[in-house]
Amino acid sequence: MKLEFLKDEKNHIELILHGEDHSFPNALREKILEEKGVEFVSVTREHPTAAFPKLVLKTKGRSARDVLAEAVKALQKDTKEFLGPMKRNV
Repeated sequence: MKLEFLKDEKNHIELILHGEDHSFPNALREKILEEKGVEFVSVTREHPTAAFPKLVLKTKGRSARDVLAEAVKALQKDTKEFLGPMKRNV
């Protein structure tokens, strides 16, 4: 996945997630919504079959990059917890 930052300010990030469909960005959006200081987050696509997802994040009182990083860590933790039982049963 390649990230293309369209806007990278302290409290406002807009980025395109090249190489992704809607699954990962929407899971990430859900984790971002659980973080404190989030004012707005969305995932959009200009066209369902022709464009990569765009994530827009606006925060208040916290760095948008920090919020994004914490949400990624939380998603990684959830993935590890999900895979743990699968590894034992295989």
